[in-house]
Amino acid sequence: ASKISQLPTRYLPPGSIRLLYFQFCVRDGSRCSYLHFWRTYREVWHNVLRFQAPSTHGQCDECANYKESFGKTGGEGDQHRFEIARAYKEHVTAVGRDRELEKFLQAQRPLEQGSCL
Repeated sequence: ASKISQLPTRYLPPGSIRLLYFQFCVRDGSRCSYLHFWRTYREVWHNVLRFQAPSTHGQCDECANYKESFGKTGGEGDQHRFEIARAYKEHVTAVGRDRELEKFLQAQRPLEQGSCL
């Protein structure tokens, strides 16, 4: 009898089996076929390693505040809702630019010791 079924359930970030497979192959240099990986996950690990739904993944406090404010505008009118929606869109755009910059910088070669910007 397998003791895997007795392990507590652990939750992975939102994703897919395919993404998990690629991460496995890159990390371990495995030549495991996707079909074998998929079957093993479904038959052995599915009840132990589960993916979180995208809606359960954390969000930033500022996004949550904008969404809460947008829902509580009540009698303040459409103009106020428009202002909140505009500010939220600007925030999301700024976060996207920050993430793009971070991704770009991570892809660059690290500075050699003694070099300057």
